[in-house]
Amino acid sequence: IDPKKFDPEKEWGKEHILPRVETSGRLANIPICIPPQPTGDHANSARVAITNAASGIHTPAKQATTEKEKHSPSTPTDQKPHTLIGCLWASASFSTRGNAFTDTSTQDRLLEWLTYNLHVANFDHIYVYDNSGAHTNATNLEPITNLFPSTQVTRIPWSHRVCNNNIPAHANTGERSSQYAAEASCRIRYGPHTEWLASFDTDEYFIPMGTHDDLPDWLNSVQPPTNILSFRSTKAWTVYHHMEPYWDEFGIFTDGKGPRCGSQEEKRCMDKLPS
Repeated sequence: IDPKKFDPEKEWGKEHILPRVETSGRLANIPICIPPQPTGDHANSARVAITNAASGIHTPAKQATTEKEKHSPSTPTDQKPHTLIGCLWASASFSTRGNAFTDTSTQDRLLEWLTYNLHVANFDHIYVYDNSGAHTNATNLEPITNLFPSTQVTRIPWSHRVCNNNIPAHANTGERSSQYAAEASCRIRYGPHTEWLASFDTDEYFIPMGTHDDLPDWLNSVQPPTNILSFRSTKAWTVYHHMEPYWDEFGIFTDGKGPRCGSQEEKRCMDKLPS
C-alpha cells in the first residue's frame, strides 16, 4: 500500500492485522450499523446486549460458520437469546452449474426443510437469504417463509448475483460469491445473538444420533475448546426395500406433466413402508 495515498497505521493504529491479499480469504461488506435485533420473547434481552455492545461495554466475538461464541457470559446482559440459529441462501429458481438446467423445486424443499429444522432439529431461528430476485421477478420464497411465525423465520431479500456459474472442472472455476456474502452477513449481523450458528442448504439435514433428541441437546455435549464443527457432505442413497411407490392427487404441479408424484397408474414417488 502506498503510504502517500493511504496509511493504514495512521488510520487504524498498529493493533489491527491486515493480511496479504492472497491470504485474506473472501471479502464481504461489514455492517457499520447496529445489527438487527431478534423478535419475539428474546427481543428485550437482545436489545440490552446490543445497547451494551454499541456503547463499548461489551463487544461480542464474531462467529465463523458453525462457530460457538468464545465469550463466556458473566452477567445477565451477556446471555445470548438463542442457542442455535441457521443461515440459508436459496432461490425459488436457479440455474445449476454451467447453466445446464433450471431448478424450480426450492419452494417445495424449503417447506420440508424449515419444518424439520424448527420442529425436529429444534433450531431457535432460521434466517433465509432469498436470492430469487437475482433470477426472476415472478416468484420468491416469501409464500413459504410466511407460513412460519416471524419469531422463528426471517426472510431477507438478497438479489445479488453469482459472478461466475461455471462448472468446477472449468478453466475458470465457478464460485458462489452471493452465497459467501450472505453467509458473512448472517454471521456478522445475527451471530452475536446466539451460542451456535449453522450455514447449510435445503438438501442438507443434520440428524441427531445416539441418545440425543435434537441438535441443541447434542451441542450441549460439545466441550471447550471446540468452537467450530465441520461436516463432510455425502450423498444419501434410498434403501428401496424399506419403501413403496407413492402418489398424491393433491401434489404440487411443478413440471407441467401433472402432480409431482404422478398418478395411481404411474406412481413417481417413494414413501416409507408402514411399520
